[in-house]
Amino acid sequence: MVKIMEPANNICLIYPYTPAMINHVEKWLSKKASEGLRLEEVHGWKFTFRKCKPYITRYFSYSGFGTSMGISSEYLQSKHRYALRRSSLNKSSFEIYEVDINRIDTDYGYSVLLRNKYYLRHYLGLLVFALVCTAIAIWLTLINRILAYLLICECILLAYSLFSVVVLTRAIRGSK
Repeated sequence: MVKIMEPANNICLIYPYTPAMINHVEKWLSKKASEGLRLEEVHGWKFTFRKCKPYITRYFSYSGFGTSMGISSEYLQSKHRYALRRSSLNKSSFEIYEVDINRIDTDYGYSVLLRNKYYLRHYLGLLVFALVCTAIAIWLTLINRILAYLLICECILLAYSLFSVVVLTRAIRGSK
């Protein structure tokens, strides 16, 4: 995490993450609120906070891989239903909103679970793709030693997708 001071008491933090880590990001943001930092804007990995009195809140985020899959509709419905109306973040950000904790019910938990399962399906597909590509890269490397760099790239993709599947599976099991 990189901290950058901005004018007017704003604090900008750079927090690198992948979509598979979104549950951790949401918890991190809630922790920042409890430390007296209100999230004002999000641009990729850049989170802009304003100092305030510590308070308790939750965040919900969704960054779609393919909006045609229907999950974005579910996200927008949950935002309409659970977003904190007076939050300036909810007016400026599409991919994350501050939750009105007084409106949380069992359907909210279902929205989080639905998002996590959607991400998990995406990363399982990526894992299968990475496994196939790695097998092909191994085969090609055995035929032609020059293609070893392809195997390295495929191993990186394999590790990323496996990491993502593990993180999301743990998040889903932890929410039950």
